[in-house]
Order: sequence, then C-alpha cells, then structure tokens
Amino acid sequence: MGLGTQLLVTLVDTGTTALLARYAKVRGGKVIAEGECAPKELPFASEARAVFFSRSGYFDRVEAEVRNARTLPFQARRIIEGAMAFNEPFKVRFASKEISSGHYQLDLAAAADADIRAALETLPVKTVPFSRMVLAETAIAALIGLETDEPAGVLWMRSGVVIGALVEKGVVLARSMDRPGAAGSSGEIGTRIERVWSSVATAARRRFPGREVTLSLAFGELAGKASGSDVPSRTLEARLAQRFQGASENSVLLWPELYGLSVVPACYSLLDPSYQEEAVVSRYATWTGGALLACGLIAFLAAIWPAYNWNKSQTSFAARNAKLDADYTALKKILPSPEQLAALEQSLHKPTGETDFRLDNFLSWVSRVTPEGALVRRVCVSGSGSAACTDPGAPPPAAGNGLQVIIDWDVAGDYTNVEKLTADLLIGLDERTHLSNSKLGYKPGGNAKFTTVLVPMPGAFKE
Repeated sequence: MGLGTQLLVTLVDTGTTALLARYAKVRGGKVIAEGECAPKELPFASEARAVFFSRSGYFDRVEAEVRNARTLPFQARRIIEGAMAFNEPFKVRFASKEISSGHYQLDLAAAADADIRAALETLPVKTVPFSRMVLAETAIAALIGLETDEPAGVLWMRSGVVIGALVEKGVVLARSMDRPGAAGSSGEIGTRIERVWSSVATAARRRFPGREVTLSLAFGELAGKASGSDVPSRTLEARLAQRFQGASENSVLLWPELYGLSVVPACYSLLDPSYQEEAVVSRYATWTGGALLACGLIAFLAAIWPAYNWNKSQTSFAARNAKLDADYTALKKILPSPEQLAALEQSLHKPTGETDFRLDNFLSWVSRVTPEGALVRRVCVSGSGSAACTDPGAPPPAAGNGLQVIIDWDVAGDYTNVEKLTADLLIGLDERTHLSNSKLGYKPGGNAKFTTVLVPMPGAFKE
C-alpha cells in the first residue's frame, strides 16, 4: 500500500439500470472514509482503483514454453482461445513465474471486452485517475493472500449472483458462477450455492490430487452464514475482518472485493496502457480547457466575422491544397532514395555473413506472415560490414558482423485489435527468426507503431 490516499471503488447492481458505487478511502492501511454514491459523484483521491464483476470471467493456472519471454502475452491469449472460453473479444492479463529456462507458470485472468467497456462507461475515468481496474475474483484472492498461502474454496454472493472460486497464494485457479436467469440456473438459493460449491470441489480435486482443501470462506451476502464448526476457516475470516483499521464492522467480509483492491498486483489490471496518461491530462485540462476555449472562441469570432463570407471559399481551396501537399510530403518520406534502392538491389543477390541470407526470400516470407491490418513501414538490414535502410528520413543501423533486420510496422485498430495483430505477427516471425527486441507504441485514435529486431535463423533464407 502506498503512502498516499487510495480510493477503492466497486460497482453494485441495484436491480435497476443505474449502478451504485461503493467506495472506501484508504491511507497507509487505515480506512478513513466509506460510503456509497452515484459513480459520477465519487470523491477525489491521489489514486483510484476499481473492481467489477464480469459474467464471463475466466481464470486458470497453466504452463507455457517459449523461447522469448516477450511472447508470453501472446501465448496466454492463444491458450485461452484454445480453451474456447470466449465467443467474443476479450482481454487477458497474467502473472508469470519462470520454472526453468524457457518454461513458465502463468496465472491467467480474462474478461470480455463488453464487460470492461460497460465498467469504463460507468466510472468517471476522465476525471478520476484510476490506476487499476480488475475482476472481483482477482481482488478477493489478493485479500485472502494477505493471511494465507494455503489453497481455499471461496463462496461469494452479490445481487443474487453466486460465485465460487478456488484460490491459492493470492491468485484464482478456477471459478464457477450461478447467475439468476442464466441457462442452467434454477432452484432455491441453497441449491444454487450447493451446485457452485460442487464445481469448486471438483476443481480442487483436479488441481490438488490426493490433497484435501480444508479452508472454505464465505463473503458478501453469505458472510457470517457458514458453519461455525469449521474453526480454521472462521478464524481466518476473523483475521481478515480485522485487517483494515477503521473499517466498519464486518465491511471487509461483506465487501472483500473492495478491500482486496488495495493489494491486488498491477499485472492484473485490465485498463489499456495508454489510459492513465490520458486520464491525468484530461483531469488537469478540464477546467482550464473550458475557460481557454470560451475566451478563444470569442476572440476568434470577433476577428473573422467581417471577412467571413469572402474567406469561406478561399479557406476551402487552401485546405484542399494543403492536404495534397501533406500527402505528397508523406509519400516522399516513405519512398527510398535511388542510392538506397541500389544498395537493397545489390543485397538481394549478395550473401550476408555466414548465413547466405537472401533479402528477396526474406521479404517474400515477411509479406506472407504479416496479417491484414499491419503494414511494413521500414526495413533495415545490417551485417557483414554494410547496412541499408528503406527510410531516407532515418539513418541505417550501425553495420556489424552479426546479421540483424529491423522492421517497423504500422498496425491499425483499437488496442485489442493491435494486441491480437501483433500476437499473430510475432508467432509467425518466430518460425524462422529469433526475436532480439520489440517495442509497441500505441496512442488512441492513430495507428500503433510496432518495431522488431530480428536475427534470421542460419540458412533459413538461402537461395
């Protein structure tokens, strides 16, 4: 927990179209305020974190083998796609632990894009600087991890939705849900709870064969209703209830997803990487921007009104002319110079280093593995004491003895689409090259810039 004030927020279904925000302000592990309000009326804090419920949240612990750790995000996505957990766009986050060289353990958490968007549209993300937004189960597991690393079964109910989870060491290993009105959901609440708990027990037997999971915890609307004879579980709940000084009675057990937010790892946040910078700029620009815009608009209208009619046609012509000039300038920057064309043409037929690298074979292969929506913007080749680059506006890389190819791509679409396209691209490139380095730059409203530094496999691109 940081030294500043954290605003912890969870969205609550009230049974109407309007959601309610339950919040707690925490400073140094001490709760200084609690309350409920409309999401747009949340108080300000130096940092805010949000938790939300997803109807299709997915959790698992898997193992993956990769040659380069940078490809782990793409492998995680492939694993979930292979499990057919979603039939709609989704985001995945994970924590990783290297078991041995190239062998990783991944603790996965994923949610449907539609659920993430719904939460973002409800929260005041433009005026409150949210640093993390995670799934409710992720936050509950993090809370339990404060007191024990032992595996535990968890039951949690909110607004009639029953959630069961298997957790260990602060992470979710499996999750089951029974939602009123959903397919297969029927019976009294006791029957629904029993059905969810049976699914959690099955996951525990599969995950920990020959080992009994003895801890069973109850939260949310089920808090305080579990059997008192299970002393270890009730003792653990009591310790969690006292974990946050200043919290109202039983509020930690009633709202575990809220208080777990204070310790949830950043790697599980489902916010886009570009969001935080945008939110901070927007927050400070809101009041100054309005005043400056009003003043500027008054001055602008006063200056142009007398000549408005005459300038209208002239401005239209000038704008079209300026666009043509800009397009021509941009095209010239993309085209290589005659000298660079000659260098590239020569390299098409010249062995490079000890690999007999043929650039024409390489470029033909790159075009085949580049997915639709990605565009090669620049190619630079260096090795055997020479270097050549297709971009006249940038110097070629320093020539050396080791062959390497730098490729810049423009990738179109929103962040989810960019993430998927770059995943496809890296998996394709991995077949015949070693990825030395990569960098993805994304800003909303424009193409992403994706750069890779590749080392072709020996003999992969000979004649």
